[in-house]
Amino acid sequence: MPRIKRSYGKEGFSVMPHVRIFIGGLPKWFWVVAVILLVFLLGIIDYETGDYSIIVFYMIPVVLATWFTGARFGIAVAVISGFVRLYADYETYTVFSSANYVNVAEDALFLLIIAGLTAILRKMLKRNKTVLPDTAGKMNQQG
Repeated sequence: MPRIKRSYGKEGFSVMPHVRIFIGGLPKWFWVVAVILLVFLLGIIDYETGDYSIIVFYMIPVVLATWFTGARFGIAVAVISGFVRLYADYETYTVFSSANYVNVAEDALFLLIIAGLTAILRKMLKRNKTVLPDTAGKMNQQG
């Protein structure tokens, strides 16, 4: 394991670079297990509370899955979250009408859009990370 270089700024010791290195170094299987467990935990909470506004919290595993493992797994987590949400809603309501199915489909579509946007953002940031150092060097030479 590489030795972490200490960074001291104007404010003193900074923890964030170390946290980023630690989180970025976790294996993909960790994220797969953690995200799936988080989705099922949210499903249990969703079932117990019956609250509709919990859909916002389903974004967390979708974003984590997309960011750390890739777009395919993020889309899979969005679909799994949609099914978990469908099951929680189906078991919560006594009368499950077609409007409930439409709501669950909208939730799943929302999560799929979040997965897609996260994948695009990750790709753009990776591309800019490789482009910006060259640009900064050229600007320093000109100035």
